[in-house]
Amino acid sequence: MEAWEPRRDFLIGHCGKTEIEAERTGWVELRALQKAHRERQYDAWCRARLIAHSVYLYAPTFSKGVRKETDPTKFYPLEMDKEMEDRKERPVTHLTKNDIEELNRIKALIQ
Repeated sequence: MEAWEPRRDFLIGHCGKTEIEAERTGWVELRALQKAHRERQYDAWCRARLIAHSVYLYAPTFSKGVRKETDPTKFYPLEMDKEMEDRKERPVTHLTKNDIEELNRIKALIQ
């Protein structure tokens, strides 16, 4: 088996490229296609998890004291949850001079 064979199979089998197009595909395009494929799979698993969690939440409970898990990520954790959470862009908050002074004042009170 060639080192390139699994990648070529992915390009032809999953992405629908011809053999010639697969041979001409660069590494950047391959990486982007693989990332998109992983994200589509993750989205499909998230949809399945959401449906299963909804069925679980709306099922009748007959015993007292049963606590149902309300967070779908804790109900059925996926391997890619952490990776996708790390990829999310965090909002950037710009602090003004007054904000910094207030934070320093609070820090001094704590110490």
